[in-house]
Amino acid sequence: GHEDLIDHLTVSPDGMWVATFSEDQTIILWSTKDGSAALELTPRAAIQGDTPFSPDSKHLGMYCKDRRSRRTGTAGGSSDASSWQHHRPRWLTLFFPDGTKVLSYVRSYYTSSRSHPAIVSVWNTTTGGHILSLEAHARDVSVVAISPDGEYIAIASSRPVNLRVWRARVGTCLGVFTEHSVEVTHLMFSRDGETLCSASKDGYVCIRRMREIVSRG
Repeated sequence: GHEDLIDHLTVSPDGMWVATFSEDQTIILWSTKDGSAALELTPRAAIQGDTPFSPDSKHLGMYCKDRRSRRTGTAGGSSDASSWQHHRPRWLTLFFPDGTKVLSYVRSYYTSSRSHPAIVSVWNTTTGGHILSLEAHARDVSVVAISPDGEYIAIASSRPVNLRVWRARVGTCLGVFTEHSVEVTHLMFSRDGETLCSASKDGYVCIRRMREIVSRG
């Protein structure tokens, strides 16, 4: 088992695996059938934030302080893995509904010469190959949602406060929405993908019809 406190855990969608993440910088993949440790991983740097399973439970995403996002296989406790090198630490990992792509996010930062915007990138889950990046957000991204069919990405930015909807395949922006006055805390597509809802610290919930957003874009 772990040699230090467990920060958090996550359960695979098929219920076959439990992944635990510890302050000893290890990840252990446990079988729910018999409680055995099927796989132990020791990344080169501490793990940050939520670490999701892919929808098919075959992959476990993670992002670390060593500026890499990683994907490891779960089938049979396989340690097969791919990683993606970044210039800045990633702070979010989110699988697409079909599990073939993964989304990651990097915060904005400043240098002596200029500011660098927040970047949301999409990668191939299996190969780790870069597919596209969305760089229109000036500062930090607060929350991200992917439509059930994987065709659209909704991204809420906290500075400035706005919401952008993108075509996931080509990376084109369909619209910028500024109804909220304070940071968006929740963002969700309906199960049929027809509606996009957002909730903010300003106390309001906004409901948008994707058909109208797509037709405008």
